[in-house]
Amino acid sequence: MFMGTHIGAVDAKGRLGVPARFRAALRGHAETLVVRPTAVLGVACLSCCDVAAMEEALAAIRQSAPFAEDRLVLGLDMFADAQELKFDAGGRVRMPQALIDHAALQAGAHCVGAGDRFFVMSPDAQAAIQKTLPAARQQMSSSAQGGGQ
Repeated sequence: MFMGTHIGAVDAKGRLGVPARFRAALRGHAETLVVRPTAVLGVACLSCCDVAAMEEALAAIRQSAPFAEDRLVLGLDMFADAQELKFDAGGRVRMPQALIDHAALQAGAHCVGAGDRFFVMSPDAQAAIQKTLPAARQQMSSSAQGGGQ
């Protein structure tokens, strides 16, 4: 399980040190990390997980999207920009520039646990998400109680 927030940076060579606790939580192909650009609450960041989690996502898409176009859209969303990055001996992954730019990691990189995955985001992105979380929780609570229908 991925828990906690770890403050780091992308070095001049584009390498991100992944916290040892997060590396230990990876299943199966622990020598790699799957990273894909995404947004949380409208804020650009990177979603990170292991290969097994991506395999689970594919299985869920196959079960929940019976129509070819639905599968295509969900598949493209999950897999088109995902990259499998290999760890070096120091527990770092070399981030492609496109991922660094997407998440604006030039000023720092926070690895933020989210249970079954973790996110890499800039300090500003994390602050924006933390500011938005109370309203998002309230909206989820209202929807769960039938207020969102």
